[in-house]
Amino acid sequence: MRIIADSIGVDAGLIAVADWDYYTQYKLDGENRQDTPPWHLMHEVEVTPGKYDICWRIKNTWNGAIEGKGIVDCPSGRLIVCDPCYLTDDWERWLQDSNFGQTDIDGIIIIDQMGGDGVYDVALSMKKLPRGA
Repeated sequence: MRIIADSIGVDAGLIAVADWDYYTQYKLDGENRQDTPPWHLMHEVEVTPGKYDICWRIKNTWNGAIEGKGIVDCPSGRLIVCDPCYLTDDWERWLQDSNFGQTDIDGIIIIDQMGGDGVYDVALSMKKLPRGA
């Protein structure tokens, strides 16, 4: 499956490719950004729940074209491409848990090579992995 997640807004220098449910661990009591996310700055893809081998590419960044790959676990079937600051209510905790986006997080992809904030088109090539992989 090939997808273009276009116009992904970046304010924290990062893009995450993650399952929607990944963000529930960063919910706070009271007002919750997940109830009204900035849909215009992110992209949601409905997929069959499971793990996906994903190759990504961004052609135009401050650092030129960048690309990479990783495995994303998507049990909810809602794959989200966005700057994680938009869906994380407890941003400081997320930054600590991820070492400011520098620590690999099992089951998600963090893209931090853009060289700066902006709006990016992320090309994704996705292959569903067999169960148990």
